[in-house]
Amino acid sequence: MMFLANYKEFGGNANDSIISHFCSEKYENQNTIYNFMLNNGLEIGTNGSVNDVITQKPIGTRITKKSGDYVWSTDLAYYVKKYNYRPPDEFINYILEKTAQK
Repeated sequence: MMFLANYKEFGGNANDSIISHFCSEKYENQNTIYNFMLNNGLEIGTNGSVNDVITQKPIGTRITKKSGDYVWSTDLAYYVKKYNYRPPDEFINYILEKTAQK
């Protein structure tokens, strides 16, 4: 199981920062990734409201989702759209495979 929000800004036990995964420009399949993260997966929990790690402004409710071996929170989709966050390549490949099957 891969938990995608294991960044220090989210209280993860990694030294990795989500900011280091922000791209300076939009990237291929970004909208597909955003839509999948927001609209797919089994909801397995709600963790209350969350703030943007850069601006500290409220961005909504954190909903935890699972699909296959991947677990993510819906606020990561916000970072895909707002800051061009790029999830790990293996998750992107998983999304592209799943969306190609539809």
